[in-house]
Amino acid sequence: MIPVLQLYDDDIAVSHDHQIKLTLLALRINEPEPCIPFPGMTLVASELVLELVPQGVASTLELAGISASPAGNYGIPLCQLVLEKPLLTWAVTEVSSFQMEHTPTFRPDIAILLNLQSDHFDRHTDMAEYKALKLKMFTTLHHGGCALLPSQLDDEGCVPEGVTRWRFGADAGCDWAYADHAVVGMLDGRLCKIEMEGTWFDNEILGLSAAAAVGALRYAGLSDAQIEHGLSAFKPLAHRVQRVGESRRGVYFVDDSKATSLAATAAALRMVRKPVRLIAG
Repeated sequence: MIPVLQLYDDDIAVSHDHQIKLTLLALRINEPEPCIPFPGMTLVASELVLELVPQGVASTLELAGISASPAGNYGIPLCQLVLEKPLLTWAVTEVSSFQMEHTPTFRPDIAILLNLQSDHFDRHTDMAEYKALKLKMFTTLHHGGCALLPSQLDDEGCVPEGVTRWRFGADAGCDWAYADHAVVGMLDGRLCKIEMEGTWFDNEILGLSAAAAVGALRYAGLSDAQIEHGLSAFKPLAHRVQRVGESRRGVYFVDDSKATSLAATAAALRMVRKPVRLIAG
């Protein structure tokens, strides 16, 4: 245990790509099998989405009285989480395709692929390789686990038998669908409906991701009321489509300086429902 964990504790640099692998190795030194459930969330092109979903899921679990923490690319590094919160119930982990290159044994209980966009071709050969790395997360799901995928995405047979496979999106045929300011789905023959109106997620960008989050939270055992309470109470960090002022003529000033890619900026612009004057640099 000590040699592996000490590498991180002594502030020796650990490659971003290998943090998950280091964490799993550290866990296995303590236990025969990893002792922390990993609801995995892969890297998506929109920075706004990749931060808000793990943050929103973790905060909703916490409000329901279940210990949880965002981790991975967003939040606490996984290898630090093992040291600081070894008894944590849920690690809501945002995982990148870079990390999946080196992690053959990552085994989440709930795995969500939020979306797939053309990105990172400076590292990956083509779209097929990029997609394969993201889908790799599903291949190790255990019997009884849960996979959530966008409605139109072909999973290419990567989800094993015995795993619950749900589709999310805005389509009527989705298992969890965002429409009319709400997320609806069926669980154990009962209609579930989570009202989104007035929440941060009630828009065409985050609504689809909220559908995935609702599915994951229901699978984790939360009730409709607990999820609705958690998502309605959620407040994002600063610099994420943050309203910072209003002129006397009713012009709102919005800070979205966290967006450092064109995809993130495009997503933020689609969230704003009024005419926009974009100040960018």
